[in-house]
Order: sequence, then C-alpha cells, then structure tokens
Amino acid sequence: MGTYSAPKNDLEKAILDLDKVRHPDTKKSQQVEILSRCFYSVLINLQERQYFNDPASDLVELELEQERKLFKQEQLHLYKQRKLLANEVAKLAFELEQGDLAINACRFVCKVPSNGRTSGSSGTPAT
Repeated sequence: MGTYSAPKNDLEKAILDLDKVRHPDTKKSQQVEILSRCFYSVLINLQERQYFNDPASDLVELELEQERKLFKQEQLHLYKQRKLLANEVAKLAFELEQGDLAINACRFVCKVPSNGRTSGSSGTPAT
C-alpha cells in the first residue's frame, strides 16, 4: 500500500512532473509544456545556497567543520539530482522531437561546475 506525500521541494515536484510526461494518457502538447517548465523554471533557475554560519549558534571549530561538511554534502546531492533530472529532460525532449530543449538540457548536463573542476574521472582542475 503506497502513500502519497506532497513534494518537499522544487526538485521533487520536477520528478513528479517528469512522471506525468511518461504517462501514456498525457497529450504531446502537455508533455512539451511540462518538460519546458521543469527545465527552464526549476532546473535552470534553482539557486545554489551559500553556506552561512549563524553566530548565535555558538559552535566550536569542530562543530563548524562538521556543519560545513554536511552542508557541502547536501549541495552535492542537489547538484547531482539537477544533473540527472536535466539528463532525463534531454532524453524525453529528444523522444518528443523538441530539438532546442534537448540541446539546452544536454548543455546543462555537460556544463562544468563553477568550482573549476572538470567532470571527468581524473578530478584534476581545469586549466
């Protein structure tokens, strides 16, 4: 027995929307609209949060370091989700013969992170 819970954030909403695109009863025009909305309004416009230490939290250095690590892990998880969702948008857009959307989604997937590291397996900084 499955239970439905409302999406907690925009990424979860995008996942649910992409499931609607895959549903056979969804019209092609609706599929294209949903894909465009998922990509342009959710994946592209989603802002990365910057780490902020609230001085009122009164944490010692070790606690601050742990908090920074957890924050970085959360940000990496969100980054990975965005890339995987954009990849799915690209696949579905290609299937729906939406070339511009497919190309833009592919470019987003292949875009190098802002920290200057390559997406290759070597992990060496880009020069």
